[in-house]
Amino acid sequence: MLNLNESPFFANLGIPAQQAVLQQVQPDYYVARIQQQFAQYFASLIVAKVPGATNPTYRVSVLTLQGSKVIVTVPT
Repeated sequence: MLNLNESPFFANLGIPAQQAVLQQVQPDYYVARIQQQFAQYFASLIVAKVPGATNPTYRVSVLTLQGSKVIVTVPT
């Protein structure tokens, strides 16, 4: 289901955050789907939930094809 002003052409590229907040559901399924969708563009792409965080928070570890390593913590 699209939100107001969302493009139907990019509906499969995001996480339905508004629905997750309204329904009080963790977006784990959608995070895993996005990880699988973009993993082909990296040597390694790992998205893991941060344990003990009050809000859904994920740690994204990326190893690029050129060998650069990026680790980012993303609160949702």
